[in-house]
Amino acid sequence: MTRTPAIVIGSFLAALSIAGLALHANGWLAALDGAGAVTAFLFAWLSPRAAAAHGACSCVYLALSMGLLVAWVLGMGSRAEGWLSWSTFAVAAVLALMAFGDHPSESPRPGGV
Repeated sequence: MTRTPAIVIGSFLAALSIAGLALHANGWLAALDGAGAVTAFLFAWLSPRAAAAHGACSCVYLALSMGLLVAWVLGMGSRAEGWLSWSTFAVAAVLALMAFGDHPSESPRPGGV
């Protein structure tokens, strides 16, 4: 369950990186998106399948989100291409929502709902 979102996020970041390099956008921002993609793919490959490791998943998603937010701020400050900067921000926002999102409960809910 934790592998699929990481693969989707990694794929999107890899596409952003390739598009940024192909369209001659800021190389450093495209490279940071590529580094984020590699991090997401490594997390998907190394992530445990147990639901008990959900806290570790949240920490990785939050750390990747913070790194991408720093890249977004630097990109906005250096007047990098808007589409690349704002796409980086969108991925960071999704990762932050995933980090603080639905956590599995320790005990089942009453009524099985």
